[in-house]
Amino acid sequence: MPRVRVNALVGSVHIQDPYPASGALSVTAPAASYAIFDCSWEQLQRIAPQLASLETAGVATFSIYGTTDNFWSQEGDLAGMPRIDRVSKHDLTLAGETGLTLEGYMLLGGQSFATTTLTYGIADTNLVISARTPGSWGNALSVVVSDDGGGGLAVSLVGGTQLKIDLGGATPSATTIAAAVNGGATVYLLFKATVVGTGAGLPTVLPSQTLAGGEGPGMAVTCAGVTCDIRTINISADPLISMTVDVPTMAAVSATGEGVNLEIRTGAKVATVSLAIAP
Repeated sequence: MPRVRVNALVGSVHIQDPYPASGALSVTAPAASYAIFDCSWEQLQRIAPQLASLETAGVATFSIYGTTDNFWSQEGDLAGMPRIDRVSKHDLTLAGETGLTLEGYMLLGGQSFATTTLTYGIADTNLVISARTPGSWGNALSVVVSDDGGGGLAVSLVGGTQLKIDLGGATPSATTIAAAVNGGATVYLLFKATVVGTGAGLPTVLPSQTLAGGEGPGMAVTCAGVTCDIRTINISADPLISMTVDVPTMAAVSATGEGVNLEIRTGAKVATVSLAIAP
């Protein structure tokens, strides 16, 4: 069963199911406060236009909460409502998890990724460099391809915002460079590299390029209040999103058997799933 939170921004906000015959639903969020209520899938579909219009008017914001295995994607897409449908593991460990997979709809919140293309004009050589997560923050990122001499291929983060690809006197393929970026110890948290074509071409030195096109407030994933590292975000069939995250040690959780919330937040919208700590 979905759970809805409505935050009243200007005066009190009233939500009413227009078809009460299947069960009365009438909720009021007090001014400068909020209301949390459970409803059926059918009720959620019917009140969706009210929620969307209230947010568009700047009167209220809303969040939709789900359960661990929530197959309501079958109910159809509800614009503006992020939701987590599935997670790959229901019981987490206090020591953290690597590669936890999440799947859901509208998790990007209508945002776009900042990108740039390293263009060489040679088949199978170009590389698309994009921000790891969506949002306007990615427009501050840049990438440069250099050749500082021996040592072989190396990728590094310069000044916190620039991806430096140092060929190191070698001639790595585009595929090899992409693997180095996506598997880098720190750069993968900010950047993603994708080959164009087979990736068999051999990129050469290029001056610095700035990423562009990122829009939105950004994305954050937390578990028990602890920030998770986002490894991958895959758009399977928009708006279906699959993503993998690393959950670090959850120091805030004191004992096994406790319940924890994993949240994906994009601006004012949040999708939540409740998980447990394995005994």
